[in-house]
Amino acid sequence: MTKILSLSAIAVTAILVGCGGGGSSSTGGGGNPAAAKNGGIFVDSPVKGLSYVCQASGTSGKTDAAGRYDCAAGDTTVTFAIGTRNIGTTMIAPVITPRSFFNGTGRDDEILNLAQLLQTMDKDGNPDNGIELDDAVVVNWQSNHTGFDNAAFDSLVSNELGKTLVSESTAKNHLNNTLSSMGLDSIFSGSSSSVSSSSSSSSVSSSRSHC
Repeated sequence: MTKILSLSAIAVTAILVGCGGGGSSSTGGGGNPAAAKNGGIFVDSPVKGLSYVCQASGTSGKTDAAGRYDCAAGDTTVTFAIGTRNIGTTMIAPVITPRSFFNGTGRDDEILNLAQLLQTMDKDGNPDNGIELDDAVVVNWQSNHTGFDNAAFDSLVSNELGKTLVSESTAKNHLNNTLSSMGLDSIFSGSSSSVSSSSSSSSVSSSRSHC
């Protein structure tokens, strides 16, 4: 229950930030400090340590422990990276997930590969309490060039990282449970979900309606 409430609170905070309430700016232009912010959160669990650059302002930073990123008002897209290696560019939104980078049908394998990678890179090995990217593992990732669409992603990346990837079933269930706890649609069908989303769903819907 504690985790469900925490994720629901994070989702509401992200939506408020996306609507212009709260958050911190990484721009250095000396503009109005009360100017509306434009951002949200990145979740598998909330991911800390992802680099990001916002377009077109060039605002940049790293996601915090809540997965939060902040762009300037007027920015429309954001590019995320693990270390110096980009994972994708997507439209700015209150909640960004691995699915955000892989539009269209038939791309579940790419979504799953990114989810496996993020969960494997977690510093304490327990993504249920949030994901903090392990700097040592990030360095290994930066030196490889395996695409998320590579059929041999698991074995190639495991060798490059020097550790076994989280299993596909574990990664699926974890990501789906996180989204369910935030009142969001699951990505993968046929995965078990151990949380109820009714209370968090109403909170998210209510906050979104005031944007």
